[in-house]
Amino acid sequence: MGGRPKELVMDRGTQFTSKTWAEYLRGEGIQGVFVPVRHHEANLSERVIRTVGDMLRCVLYEDDHKSWYKWIPWISATINSVPHDTTGAKPVQLQMGTNPLTLWDNVVPPSGALIPSIQEVLEKIKRNREINLKCRNRNRRYVELGVGALVMVENTAMSSKAKGFMSKLASAYDGPYAISVRISESVFEIVDPISRRLKGVFHVNQLWKYCRPRHVWLEPDNSS
Repeated sequence: MGGRPKELVMDRGTQFTSKTWAEYLRGEGIQGVFVPVRHHEANLSERVIRTVGDMLRCVLYEDDHKSWYKWIPWISATINSVPHDTTGAKPVQLQMGTNPLTLWDNVVPPSGALIPSIQEVLEKIKRNREINLKCRNRNRRYVELGVGALVMVENTAMSSKAKGFMSKLASAYDGPYAISVRISESVFEIVDPISRRLKGVFHVNQLWKYCRPRHVWLEPDNSS
C-alpha cells in the first residue's frame, strides 16, 4: 500500500488551494479532492489529529508544552504499531507487508495472526463504512437538490471590530447561491448565480432550499 497515492483528500487551507500546490499534484499525477467547507467528518485526518492531541495532553501533563514536537516521533510510532479497529491490522503491517516487533509486543505478546490481505482490508473498510452510513442516515435531512437549484448557506462570517460587524447579530443564512455541480449524493459545489463566482463545496446538511420571500407590507396606523 506504499508508493504514490492516486488521490489526496484536503481541506481548503490556502496551502492546498495555491497554484504551486495544484501544479505539484498535476506533475505527480495525483488527483486532489477537497472536502466540503466546515464538514470535518469528511476529512479522515481530523480523527488522527484528535488522537495525537489526546496523546500529547497525556505526555505533557507535567511537562513544558513547548516541547510537544519532541514527542511526535514517539506518538507516530505508537499509532502505527497498534492494530486499527477498522482494518484489524497495524498500519505498519499494511505499509511494509511485515509485522516488525515493537515495544508494545513486550507488554502484549503478538498473536501470531497472519497479516490480512489488501482485499480483506478493503472489505472490512467497506463494511465499516456501510455501518457508519446507516447510523448517520438515521438523522439525515433529505433535500432534493439539482444543478441550477437556489440554496441558502449557513452564515459562518466571523465578527470584526474594525468593520463594526457582530456575527451573533448577522443573518443566520447567506445567499441565495446556485448549485453548479453535484459532486456526490450529498456534496455540492455552489456559485454566485449572477457572477458565477465559486462559493465553495458544501455538504447537504449545510444547505437549505431557497424560497422566494413573500413580503408583507404593513400600512402605518393613522387612526389615532
